[in-house]
Amino acid sequence: MKSAYEIINDSVKAVKATLFGKFYEKIILCWLRERKGFVPFNGKPRVYWKDIKLTEGDSQSTCKLKQILESLKNNNRQYCTPDGFLKK
Repeated sequence: MKSAYEIINDSVKAVKATLFGKFYEKIILCWLRERKGFVPFNGKPRVYWKDIKLTEGDSQSTCKLKQILESLKNNNRQYCTPDGFLKK
């Protein structure tokens, strides 16, 4: 039986996960476009952390998101480049 470290670093599984992710992204994008009215931006946008406003709320997921955004704003990383960006 493989250890957790071996499973995480298994290059074959990483390739499979990446391929499945690409396939799955297309399905989700089509669903968001057709059912929810989202429109994807062309290209890969650059999101600057200084321009991000923190979310309101006290739920557990909102608190986790705030912590992540605050750490990214306070880090040396100035921006991120997500795979895609949607507008509703």
